[in-house]
Amino acid sequence: MKVIKSSLSLKIPEGVTVTANSRMVRVKGKRGALSRSFRHLSLDIKVSPNGRTLTVEKWFGVHKELAAVRTVITHVRNMIKGVTYGFRYKMKSVYAHFPINMVISKAGDSIEIRNFLGEKNNRTVNMLRGVTVSQTGVKDEIQLEGNDVEAVSHAAALIQQCCCVKNKDIRKFLDGVYVSEKTTLHRQQRHLPDGGTFVQVDRSRNGYDVYEFDSKGERGGSNCGGWDAAPSASNFNISSLPTSAPVQSLRRSSSCAESLQQPRRQQQQQQQLKDTVSDLWNSFRYSLNLSTGLRLSKSQPVCCLGAFYDTNQPDQTKQLASDMGSRFFACYRKNFEPIVLSPQQSNMAKSGSGAREVIGRRQFSTDAGWGCMYRCAQMLLGNALQMLHLGRGWRVQQEQRQRQQPAGQQLVGQLLNLFNESTGQLSLRRLLQCASGAPPAGSSGPPPLPRLFDRLCSVLVARQSCINRDQLAEMLRPNAFRDNRAVLLLLPLWLGGARQANPMYLAALQVLLGDEACVGMLGGRPRHSVYIFGYQGDRLLYLDPHVCEPASAGPGLHYRARPRLVRLPELDPSCALGFLLRSWPEADSFLRRVDVCAASPQDRAAAASASGSYSAAATALPLFSIGTDASQREHESYTELEESLL
Repeated sequence: MKVIKSSLSLKIPEGVTVTANSRMVRVKGKRGALSRSFRHLSLDIKVSPNGRTLTVEKWFGVHKELAAVRTVITHVRNMIKGVTYGFRYKMKSVYAHFPINMVISKAGDSIEIRNFLGEKNNRTVNMLRGVTVSQTGVKDEIQLEGNDVEAVSHAAALIQQCCCVKNKDIRKFLDGVYVSEKTTLHRQQRHLPDGGTFVQVDRSRNGYDVYEFDSKGERGGSNCGGWDAAPSASNFNISSLPTSAPVQSLRRSSSCAESLQQPRRQQQQQQQLKDTVSDLWNSFRYSLNLSTGLRLSKSQPVCCLGAFYDTNQPDQTKQLASDMGSRFFACYRKNFEPIVLSPQQSNMAKSGSGAREVIGRRQFSTDAGWGCMYRCAQMLLGNALQMLHLGRGWRVQQEQRQRQQPAGQQLVGQLLNLFNESTGQLSLRRLLQCASGAPPAGSSGPPPLPRLFDRLCSVLVARQSCINRDQLAEMLRPNAFRDNRAVLLLLPLWLGGARQANPMYLAALQVLLGDEACVGMLGGRPRHSVYIFGYQGDRLLYLDPHVCEPASAGPGLHYRARPRLVRLPELDPSCALGFLLRSWPEADSFLRRVDVCAASPQDRAAAASASGSYSAAATALPLFSIGTDASQREHESYTELEESLL
């Protein structure tokens, strides 16, 4: 259906001249002149006789033709803004290892980018007409300036596109030059309707900053009573201004500030509405559980943290259910005291699985969508502490009998208080502080966790999948300053393939999960971490933290887990196992038990060199190695051999 007439008007500010002749629009201002042709559109473009209004009309147009009316108005508005204030784009170079060097010509009409990803060839980008490039004085930052917003943005796009990463995973290689800020060269001013003094408005993160000027453009002039700057619009108050200011000027400033508060209130209301909708969606998304229960086979035994149960016998089946129900469980929480993240953490959180929930936010009252890695870390720590202080045979059903024993009941309460969302030493807030800038919504694999555990308790991390016997004995040996204490051995592993675990490692993994010192395994899929605590046949038992519960839920929530089964090829090859060792004799016995899954660094290097390729050596190489301080350097040389074979 055609519309008889559609028109839009644009007011032309003072100091700007706009002419339109045969759909060729020319705009002239204090910064220069711009012209643009709209002859490809069948529109009527005309300027009023006084030169203060531009009108665009379309007769008998369909839907697409009517949309061009607003497009023309927007283009002309950008031209007016360009000749009045100008446009400025700031760009920053991002690199992980090879620093990017940006060399700008003396005239500012070209830029040369060197050492991108260590490459020798240089990339040269010539600026478009009317665009200049210069340094901002900040390291690794440049700025593009010009009157035409299309030319400035086009030049920025050319710089970014010349540094595209090719033949590599762009999720890992983020090197390049990116736009960091879009602004104008001069600050925008808003004049009051009835003349006199005017107010300058500066956008800020929290709203607007308001400054009052006199009619001559001088801040703190006679009309303002000699004061320097008005407070921000959120705290604007007439009583805060000097009493010598004219009443008429104060009334104007107050009304302007009140009008500026309205868009900020609208932004706050929109943000509150987005947060409410996001919380409702998370509650529905992570509270919906369609599982019909755990289906175990009766032909194979079930292993649960080193304990084996025969599902054919009813009494052992009940013991298995009691054992799995006593595993410490942690899940998503909501409505807790907001966590304030640093700008780096907030920016890195945008790339996680919960990107829709975290974009534009720095305060979080829920970890739904991005906190699964930390919840799995809590489950591993909770089960380790539970086995250390309560024993492997402790069950939740015994809590009723322990009410007659205040000491035992107090010990359980102290353990659960460690994970309190407000005051716990192992709460999500504490884990984020100890993560030392690790992204809350990054890849949910275990690589950031060794550093996290090392700051919370006595942990030995098997660097490069090599357990150091000497270092483990030193940590478990009591001395005059400390008694004999337990050590949590964290063993990071890589189970073969590039995107999924190799089934050939299942037998070795079953030996490790079936050991009596095992406290669980951290694994899962990208951006979906889970806690694995047992197996049956070729299927692994795990607890999924992707359930959203209120932060005010009682301590009983930690023992309401629903175990599930998953096959090894469905998991990511990156994982980490935890083992609780209380003394050196226990550790020595553990190393002997798991020696069938390990080999010395010399044997691993010999197997790799004999195979000649990493794919052939992978079938012969075990999961990890056990060595001493003397063999650590040989193990590092083997790692270099693996990288060369890759």
